[in-house]
Amino acid sequence: TSLAVGADASANSHVLLAHNEDAGTIRHAFPYVVKGHPTGRPSFVGFAYSGVLLYQGVNGEGIGSVGNALYFT
Repeated sequence: TSLAVGADASANSHVLLAHNEDAGTIRHAFPYVVKGHPTGRPSFVGFAYSGVLLYQGVNGEGIGSVGNALYFT
């Protein structure tokens, strides 16, 4: 589940971004966190699973990325 709250709706006038990671049980053994400090670029932190470079994250400029996937069987 992902959600965002605009600056006009938050108590401190900041944009809020949230994500709850509830992937299937097969992924529970393979998560990791990446912290990067590239030269001349904003630092970042992100969450991912084995085989995926970055899945959810935020950079030092306050730009975040989250997403959802729905599967129907």
